[in-house]
Amino acid sequence: TQDKIQDLESRIEEELAARNGFWSLCDSSPPGDIYQALGVSKKAFKKATGALFKKRKITITKEGIRSV
Repeated sequence: TQDKIQDLESRIEEELAARNGFWSLCDSSPPGDIYQALGVSKKAFKKATGALFKKRKITITKEGIRSV
């Protein structure tokens, strides 16, 4: 649901802040790594990162995600 995705967006932003703006978790990360880090499916993670990207809050690279 939309609320869950927004919660996940917030959690991702918090993690990025705690990690100096870079997190090696990204679209190409194995689903198990994403679940272990956030407790969500890869699909949910991609929806949340996609939403953050559209809002221009993050950039997505092969290495990971970065705060803008």
